[in-house]
Amino acid sequence: MSIISKILNKFRGQKVVDDNLSIAKDNINISPVSNELTDEEFDSISDDKLLQIMFDNISQMLAIYDADEYKSVMCLNKSRQAIYMIWCLESEVNNGGFDQFYQNSSGKFYKQLPEALRLVGAKNFAALMTSANNILNKVNKEILKQPKRKSERISMTDLDSPFDGIDEEFYNLYEKEDLEQIQINFVRKYKSEFIGS
Repeated sequence: MSIISKILNKFRGQKVVDDNLSIAKDNINISPVSNELTDEEFDSISDDKLLQIMFDNISQMLAIYDADEYKSVMCLNKSRQAIYMIWCLESEVNNGGFDQFYQNSSGKFYKQLPEALRLVGAKNFAALMTSANNILNKVNKEILKQPKRKSERISMTDLDSPFDGIDEEFYNLYEKEDLEQIQINFVRKYKSEFIGS
């Protein structure tokens, strides 16, 4: 079960989110979960743990919003939205490619991701995300043109993956653009966007 699924199931098991956040914060000697990071707590986080802590903190904030992940994320400031959406993108694409990203709940953020990537300074990833979205739009048009079969249109999974090439570009792009470090620099520079509520 992904962390997103755990968050969305908060009404059935808030303890799962609390446990994950407590583990992450135990690793940096921060008190148990709160929705707000203090200035001192933020400054005590090492770079190698920063993005995980930010994602966990944002996830905890989302747990208090509506159960609709998309609506909840859109209630956050743009900086928190960007870090959350980029985390989701990387998790899905690195696990199963763009096919998986677009078909899972994280795919809801596809339109916002180019802007989120540009916001943090990942211009090459933003351009690649735009290319992937263009492929998706083309595939969706092709799917709609297909005749109905047994009262259903074919799905993207019925076609050969149109994203194989772009998946490779995504993986290779890490050699040119250090997406993790770009995000760390962004979070450090705009710290005030990530502390408090």
